[in-house]
Amino acid sequence: MKLFKFPYLLQKEVFDNMEYQDLFLLSFISNKMKKTIKSCQANRFKSISFIRYCGMNKRTFVDIVAKNHLKEDFVEIKERDNTKMDYFQLKLFGKIIDFRKSRRDHIFEAAFNPDESESVIKSIHNYMLQFFGDSLEYIWSTSDWVNTVPQLQNLSPSISMWHVNPDLIDLENFFSTNPPFKMIEFQPTRPINFNPGSKFYQAETVVTLQHNNYFPSVLRHFQGKQAFVHCTYHNTEDFIEFVNKWKSGEAFRKLEVLNFKALGDDDIDHETVLNGIGAKHIDARKTPPTHTLPKM
Repeated sequence: MKLFKFPYLLQKEVFDNMEYQDLFLLSFISNKMKKTIKSCQANRFKSISFIRYCGMNKRTFVDIVAKNHLKEDFVEIKERDNTKMDYFQLKLFGKIIDFRKSRRDHIFEAAFNPDESESVIKSIHNYMLQFFGDSLEYIWSTSDWVNTVPQLQNLSPSISMWHVNPDLIDLENFFSTNPPFKMIEFQPTRPINFNPGSKFYQAETVVTLQHNNYFPSVLRHFQGKQAFVHCTYHNTEDFIEFVNKWKSGEAFRKLEVLNFKALGDDDIDHETVLNGIGAKHIDARKTPPTHTLPKM
């Protein structure tokens, strides 16, 4: 290719002004081209904060988010349609996948047949791991609580479950058939009790909005690091009991952050809570004491 006849700095300048999806396509020309792109764009790839899959309704949008919060669309993975737009084929990890350029928004589309969606996503993901590197964070973000999340290397899934009705979906089964989620945003239409070993409690972060007092059941066996609870109604005794179990090491031993916020007119009685959890005033001029969990 004529590009290789030019000096390295000129090659880098060309690649610097190309979008990620174009670099992705160029990488299929040859192994030499792929290695050159990865070398020239090493610092640019390091500026990526995470690569995100947004999966919903048999369509998956992939975008690349930089550390400066700028976002660039990368590819849309969707079921094949019957339009006359021409596809071109690329081979990724032994699988032939059809691609095309969307005329509507100029994003690349990868097509799959109804029975091969997960295998297509897996092949694209594996190529991205090889191209961008496996040290990046890859996130699967969805609000689909019917279909399972693909089992992919280095993938951290998160899910938003607002206004989910436990009477219409078996939530226990849903979480058991998926890998543990990194984050769950959760608002059921009624209180629900999960089994103590449920993968729901294995989420690293849980964000829950509650209009009824079911705060204890949502976090009763929580094993994660962060919990954010916003509620319309609450029971002060439940909150005090939770914090005291956390302090004593009886439960929630991995918990690092608890954010509890009362909404509306149901305000928190701060004095009762502070007395109930044994809070002590700390002189701002002194080094605060460290809290060590007792050995169990």
